[in-house]
Amino acid sequence: MQKEDILQVLKRYSDSCIRTFHRGATMKGLSSGSASWGCVLVIPADAGRHGEEITLSPSDFYAVKAHLVSTERWGNDIMGGETWVITP
Repeated sequence: MQKEDILQVLKRYSDSCIRTFHRGATMKGLSSGSASWGCVLVIPADAGRHGEEITLSPSDFYAVKAHLVSTERWGNDIMGGETWVITP
């Protein structure tokens, strides 16, 4: 998705957000190179609209990150995530 498209969705649907999540390679029993990172644009369901999750690439996320604010963090450095919304 293009930066403008992502920002348009976040502005249009006030309950939409971006969720990032990670799993580090330092967990016991995991071999080198097993870390992962993911990012989805979440558009919740409401009357007349189905909910949707759109996978974003790291470059998609970093293109819009300056326009976002983190509202929630969970987990730790090994496994966790963060919820981002457009800056008010």
